[in-house]
Amino acid sequence: MTNYNKLLKILKNKGLLTDTQIKEILDIQNKCGKKVGSILDSLGYVPKEEILKALSEQTGVPYVNLNKVNIKPEINTLISDEICEKYKIVPFDMVGNTIKVACGNVADLTIKNEIEFIVGKKIEFYIELEKYIDQAIQNRIGKKELQKYLRQDYFKDIQEESEERKIPVLDLTTINVTKDEAPIINLLNNLLDIAIRDNATDIHIEPYKDHCRIRMRIDGILQEIINLPAKIKSPLISRCKLIARMDIANKLMPQDGKIFITIKNKLVDVRVSTLPTLYGEKVALRLLVKEKYLLDMEKLGMNEDHLKIIDSSINKSTGLIVVTGATSMGKSTTLYAILNKLNENHKHVLTVEDPIEYDILGINQSQINEATGMTYNRIIRTFLRQDPDIIMVGEIRDRETALGTMQCSLTGHLTLSTLHTNNAIGTIDRFFNMGIERFLITSTMELAIAQRLIRTICPNCKTENNEYTEEFLINFGFNKDELNSFIPMKGRGCEKCNGTGFKGRTGIFEMVRFDKELKKALLQNKIIEELEEIARKEQGMKTLKDHAMEKIKQGKTTVEEVLRIL
Repeated sequence: MTNYNKLLKILKNKGLLTDTQIKEILDIQNKCGKKVGSILDSLGYVPKEEILKALSEQTGVPYVNLNKVNIKPEINTLISDEICEKYKIVPFDMVGNTIKVACGNVADLTIKNEIEFIVGKKIEFYIELEKYIDQAIQNRIGKKELQKYLRQDYFKDIQEESEERKIPVLDLTTINVTKDEAPIINLLNNLLDIAIRDNATDIHIEPYKDHCRIRMRIDGILQEIINLPAKIKSPLISRCKLIARMDIANKLMPQDGKIFITIKNKLVDVRVSTLPTLYGEKVALRLLVKEKYLLDMEKLGMNEDHLKIIDSSINKSTGLIVVTGATSMGKSTTLYAILNKLNENHKHVLTVEDPIEYDILGINQSQINEATGMTYNRIIRTFLRQDPDIIMVGEIRDRETALGTMQCSLTGHLTLSTLHTNNAIGTIDRFFNMGIERFLITSTMELAIAQRLIRTICPNCKTENNEYTEEFLINFGFNKDELNSFIPMKGRGCEKCNGTGFKGRTGIFEMVRFDKELKKALLQNKIIEELEEIARKEQGMKTLKDHAMEKIKQGKTTVEEVLRIL
């Protein structure tokens, strides 16, 4: 019996594999030549932790799950990137004079001897699946530009008083590092460069007792980028505050600021927010890239039915269109796409926003400023004296704003806004909770759009996903006829998607038109469930899940991603 068969036998004896599954695994192994552990992980028949335990039992070598290990920056300096790439190893800890190393192949003892000779320390091997070894190595190399700033000599002159010294205005027209630039400036420049390159929406600088953690939100998921030494956190945070024109001396109160930068020929609006925490100020930077907001409606992820519904609604001269969904689910992007389509010379468009996320040529935009009395309601009242054709209210937050927004619609203006609800029909319930009467909703509402953003499968590593059973897919919502018309897909994980299997996001949508039937039912005091049933039967309304299932059938996303979002 081969070693591979021994691994499968261990898992079978534990009741984790059936004979049918073992035959499938061996067939795949014979065709592609991959190791059985990797095939098991990709098929998803056995949890990764159980695969590692079985490999450990098979080889007599302890195992490590790199996904659950927080590798400190100093560990990465023990063995060079070149050695890690050559021998396919990842150091993750050190005890005494022994470096603990994750390795996908522990059979060759000469590797261990060679590494010990090169690094001058003892090596203790821990087994890990090759896929995660490769991911960890790519992660190390991807951080190489940042790692150079961790060397002690770069920071020997950085003290607390550096907060007070004047640093030149941030210029990111070139990201190349020069000797004359301060290391903190270079560090922040490189963080912004990585964020733009990886399409991150947010950067989080988080101070702790012994280190400063940097995380980025990429495709809606927070990912740890690097841990910096604790003494770097103060000058780095001060740098952020300085270029955002905040009060550097004030560390006890939250502050908000703004940076406009150009990086890699992209205009980026960076919103900076500070929050006092136990070990210093936490900084959140939200990145708004100009090109992302000038989207065509067709690029948002809507299907043809959705586009027809929106075209029909925005071509009317009056009515309220509300986009709903959770925070960071693309509501503003949809509004800007609609405004971009409506932006014509013969139309007067006014917006009130908090904040203005993107300035659109040809549209008059107003920024909320509570301190000066520039509130939603005051600006909305002023709008009605400005002869607008189209009005956009950034968000309906309370009854007063709702009434003002509806007044815009009642007085003959096409009005756009956003609202926080779980689905499109929930717009009605939300208005009820604000104390808005039924007759006012029926008099103003034209269209409610609910949306979410889901991650799309990386096109570089997309492959068939055979781990779902027919019973599982039917329970999820597909019928047997549908199962014969498509093959579920997934991403294996590669360098281009940082091993996640996903690259980019797309929208899923649910739309409810306030037509005569729905308005009639609303005035008859029908409950929300009845109204939703009417929208389904009379309008053919498709829910968020219905649209998500279309994306699965098209091979654009996975069942797990839909379950995560919905």
